[in-house]
Amino acid sequence: MERQREWYDPNVTAQFAAWPEVLKFARTVRNAAAHYGRLTIKNPKSPPMTWRGLTYQATDNGRQVIGGDLTAADLIILMNDVSVEMDRIGAPHL
Repeated sequence: MERQREWYDPNVTAQFAAWPEVLKFARTVRNAAAHYGRLTIKNPKSPPMTWRGLTYQATDNGRQVIGGDLTAADLIILMNDVSVEMDRIGAPHL
């Protein structure tokens, strides 16, 4: 864990808008997983998040994402895309 923290602290910004698009989308899907598969976007000024042609924005609050728009196969592809992006930005492996 310490190796990841040494990389994370100087390299990862708290500014969500500055994150790579696939990571923003994955964070939104992870949040949906914690809310029975539904989007929970409380800030009406949240920027849209797009991945492979699917876009979510604040007006989609409450939308069924997991088990609705995204199947188990989509989630596996999303995890792979996140892994590729993490490698691209230099995140250390466990």
